[in-house]
Amino acid sequence: MDKEIGGEKGIKISINDAITAATPGSIIKIASNVYYEELLITKPGLVLEPKDKNGEVTLVQSENPCIVIDVGEGNYCSINNLKMILKGPNRDEDPKNFLVDMNFEMVPNETCMREFFTHKPEEMYCIILVRSGILRLTGCNLSLE
Repeated sequence: MDKEIGGEKGIKISINDAITAATPGSIIKIASNVYYEELLITKPGLVLEPKDKNGEVTLVQSENPCIVIDVGEGNYCSINNLKMILKGPNRDEDPKNFLVDMNFEMVPNETCMREFFTHKPEEMYCIILVRSGILRLTGCNLSLE
């Protein structure tokens, strides 16, 4: 079941609505816009990408991750050509910006998870949090501001 995000009739208004309505393996096409949603992906095989080939989809958060991935061990989800910006607690640090211009997979490891759970939530500052599963990023731009 593929979903599209945008203002047209019959199309989901928020990305989270589309994720909720999607079945595992769905492709979610997102209209060009700036979205202030924290996304929670729990369904394996989902693909999030711009609706248009050259579309600009930007996710912005102040303190929480833009996306939390929890699809279960051995499962994956894919995020293609989205821009994610995290603004907030670390304003005194130099802004970091990098482009993922090749296939990238992130699998949580024990050290990473132990580090996450030993810090208080207010100390955690990340753009994407992978709780379980494999994240495949392609052509995404991640930025701390």
